[in-house]
Amino acid sequence: MAAVAGGGGARGPANQLREDLRAHLTLARNFAVEVPHHKMMCKAFLDSFEDVRIHCNKYRNKKYMRMLQDVANHQREALVIETQDIDEWCGRQVLRGDVFAAHCGSFIGGISHNVRLYQRMFYDVAKDMLPEHDHGASEDSRVLRKFALSKQMKEDEKRERDRIEKAGGTEVRTKDNMIPDKLKYPFDVRFRETRVGANAIQLPLRMVKSAAIGKLVRFDATVSRVSPVKPKMEIATYVCTLCQCRTFQEIESDEFMPVLNCPSTYCKDNKESGLGEGPSLPQSKFVKYQELKVQELTSEVPVGSIPRCLNILVEGDLTRIGAPGESVTVTGCYIPHVQNVAGKQVTTMFVHAHDIVQHKKGYNEDENSYEYKTLLNHVKQAGKDPHIYEKLAQSIGPQIFGMEDVKKALLLLLVGGVTKKLADGMKVRGDLHVLLMGDPGVAKSQLLKQASQIAPRAVYTSGKGTSGVGLTAAVTRDQQTSEVHLEGGALVLADRGICCIDEFDKMEEADRTAIHEVMEQQTVSIAKAGITTTLNARTSVLAAANPQYGRYDISRSPVENMNLPAALLSRFDLKFLLLDNVEKENDIKLSKFVLETHRYGGCDPKDKKHKVRREVFTSLFEICEVIRALGATQLGREDRATICGHAKSRT
Repeated sequence: MAAVAGGGGARGPANQLREDLRAHLTLARNFAVEVPHHKMMCKAFLDSFEDVRIHCNKYRNKKYMRMLQDVANHQREALVIETQDIDEWCGRQVLRGDVFAAHCGSFIGGISHNVRLYQRMFYDVAKDMLPEHDHGASEDSRVLRKFALSKQMKEDEKRERDRIEKAGGTEVRTKDNMIPDKLKYPFDVRFRETRVGANAIQLPLRMVKSAAIGKLVRFDATVSRVSPVKPKMEIATYVCTLCQCRTFQEIESDEFMPVLNCPSTYCKDNKESGLGEGPSLPQSKFVKYQELKVQELTSEVPVGSIPRCLNILVEGDLTRIGAPGESVTVTGCYIPHVQNVAGKQVTTMFVHAHDIVQHKKGYNEDENSYEYKTLLNHVKQAGKDPHIYEKLAQSIGPQIFGMEDVKKALLLLLVGGVTKKLADGMKVRGDLHVLLMGDPGVAKSQLLKQASQIAPRAVYTSGKGTSGVGLTAAVTRDQQTSEVHLEGGALVLADRGICCIDEFDKMEEADRTAIHEVMEQQTVSIAKAGITTTLNARTSVLAAANPQYGRYDISRSPVENMNLPAALLSRFDLKFLLLDNVEKENDIKLSKFVLETHRYGGCDPKDKKHKVRREVFTSLFEICEVIRALGATQLGREDRATICGHAKSRT
């Protein structure tokens, strides 16, 4: 019996493999049956989908027919298909009981799971549905050149076909000497994920793994590095110097072998070839190409983990959208890329971008969205409390004893001011910079940690392990391609947020001077390795520094105690001196507070009603950021008089 049981166990994996193979074959067979129906569905969708928000005289509410007209007029480089539109169209087919109703489920699933196949399917259908060029639609010289080139390609193909027919049809046209569709119809098809709720494809960047290969993915990330925009050869055109026959080669990878032999009958019969000069650049097709490196958002990185990074391949009109430090939402196809490095095949994963949405302000800025209205209601409810200012300040580090003024200053730093641009081009920054200096053990680092956790966008770093280029920006060189890339530092990544720098006094003097421009001009200027550019660093700096002699010496000036230059200290708007003075009454209060904190695992339950929930806290800063971006609120006459009165009292 044991032998029989063992034999059955040995046959188990074989049976499982056989069943898996049978299931894959069945799936492939069913998919082959569905493909013809899906092609007809692509055509019906493009021809019949209507959107009441779009209207034109020629196609009325037909959204994608109007897009195809723009493509034919060379006013649009890509046909962007929204997934929400596909779901709505398929839902209507099911309700009507149309002939496509039985195939709607596989059609929607196929687009999400086999992006490149359906991208090509939509392209083949769309190029056959392209309307005629609408003359007079645009007088742009660039558009007219594109139209003339496309028309010339079609005429050349007709002329070549007539030449072969006159020769008796003995010459056979191969794929190499047929004009590719990309030259005759120069547009792309891309998918944009617009679904919301349970049907939306939205993943954290950390969850984009091998199971998503070939599928449509969508995630939020922060751009950390961008490469220069370069031309990428998409179709190489060769012109034979002997017979004037043109040969076309579609380039699908970074490396390709040029065509050396002319496929025409004349060159084959005479055993000659006139393709030795390489591709004809004026007749070849190039596309704009750029690589981005993105990393996880700070809010999505698990505690104690390193942020995940991913490479993004961007082409066409999607280039030059993201800059280092900006937050973006990327939709694309997750695919592998095989490279030969030192004689070994190395597979790297990247996302071929279909859509990139830039978060201009780093927060949700749509005033009509449900999320914005919900946040606004939370803030309005909290704003009715007359003591909201004190409660918000107490909610910053409730486990830290005292320091009410410091917490209020951190609250102002998190809310921020309004950046103004004067008529002459001069900018007045609205971001505040705060410096906490004083004796060790007074919770300076804890305050920095609390601020970085509360802020919707924050970067925390330590001064001892930070260099100047690590704070601003670095120019790096790719080891494989030797290309130069621009990579943003901590201050650039914290754009529209705060940057917390602990152990500020431990930084080297050369590294510390790199942030002078950032703190005053809110920009980072780079002129290295042939790259000259300016990056935005609209961030508030919150720094903590220890005294030079271990403890603060009140007989010395702050400059002598901190070992910081006066030019750098002057850039901080608020400077707090935190001293550990020996006072009996204060020490007793501190001891009681610490005991109660450990007893209740946090703040006293009696004091919870005086605190603001973390969700409302974060919502407040998001609303404030939107208000700052929409426009400044001017100071009243009483506010200006109060500020002037404080200035006079200091003189």
